Amino acid sequence: MLMIDLTALETFQTIVEARGFGRAAERLSLTQPAVSYRIRRLESELGAPLFESPRRRLILTEAGERLYAFCTKLSTDVDSLRERISGPPTDASPLRVCCPGAFGRSVVFPALAAEPLRDQPIRLVFRSLDEILDAVERGEADLGIAYATRVTRPLDFRLVTDEEFCLVAPRGGGPSAPTRLEDLSSLTFVTYEECDYVFGKWFQDVFGGSPPRIRSRWSFSRVDEVVESVALGRGVSIVPRHSIGAEALGWVEIVRPPGRPRCLNPEYAVTRPGWTEHPAVDRFLDAVAKEAEQYLG
Repeated sequence: MLMIDLTALETFQTIVEARGFGRAAERLSLTQPAVSYRIRRLESELGAPLFESPRRRLILTEAGERLYAFCTKLSTDVDSLRERISGPPTDASPLRVCCPGAFGRSVVFPALAAEPLRDQPIRLVFRSLDEILDAVERGEADLGIAYATRVTRPLDFRLVTDEEFCLVAPRGGGPSAPTRLEDLSSLTFVTYEECDYVFGKWFQDVFGGSPPRIRSRWSFSRVDEVVESVALGRGVSIVPRHSIGAEALGWVEIVRPPGRPRCLNPEYAVTRPGWTEHPAVDRFLDAVAKEAEQYLG
């Protein structure tokens, strides 16, 4: 009889959804060798490799594809069983929220101090866009906040608020406002994780296309590090307006090309269809929308 450790299945599923052994190790609070060991044992028990070799790029074998489909169904079945046993969520249940780091730190976290949410238990985690959608789809989060939709996902998206993407430069010593798309190629940009979407939307909305090339000498993981680097004169960047704090505005300035439109991007609430919605969701979204209003003036 085949006996499989459920922790090994969880490890395998996490590797696939985190898109790497290293990221899975961080999410599971394990070392990477420990993650690799669990997978070797799982492959040995199943008698088939789960990932193509070499593993520089994560590609599932046919056996891996079948096992991942099984793990996804198992997670859904366990979630359904948990809801049937414990009943639907109540106000006393923690509202599990997954959102992008920049929006979460600048808008969501401050909104938690609002009166409607002050006594509401909330578990807030910051993740990338795909990780947010994965968490909601698997039932690990009651609610996600996402800056883009995915039509391929079996999820519900509803508009919560808008955010503005802005070009920022060092105050007093930055370049003049660009008037043509080609002007952007002469600037040095400070980049960050997932900036491709922000940069691309700003280029398209403001100038109707992307520049032939952009130069970048500095790159960071968090947007607040980017804003600080711009203040130090390392270049310019394009960031959400809410990520530029009042103090930072003393060191950086928002550069709006004359005669060009602003770049507004929707933020969506993401929920799982057919799932009993947490009763605090509407109060939470109202507080977030109100907090975001101050950055749209």
